[in-house]
Amino acid sequence: NTQLQTTQSFGIETIQSKPDSGEEGTLSHCIVFKIAEWERHVLGILKGLHELSADSLKQIRRVLPITKTKMNWEVEAQRGVTFLKQTTAKR
Repeated sequence: NTQLQTTQSFGIETIQSKPDSGEEGTLSHCIVFKIAEWERHVLGILKGLHELSADSLKQIRRVLPITKTKMNWEVEAQRGVTFLKQTTAKR
């Protein structure tokens, strides 16, 4: 699993209503429009990072471990739970 983290700063902007434009010129509409613009910008960056990371991870991932055998995750998970129960019971 991977986790990408990013930060984006936007400068201070002055938003003014446009009284002659009807509902689309109200201050609230202009604020929502600006937020949507910033959101599209950030989502575009994240989409690019996601596509880049998905391709990169596929290239470096091995199909099978070095031992050339598949891991039975259910059995290993059960062994891990049993081990944890035994070690916590001893405390």
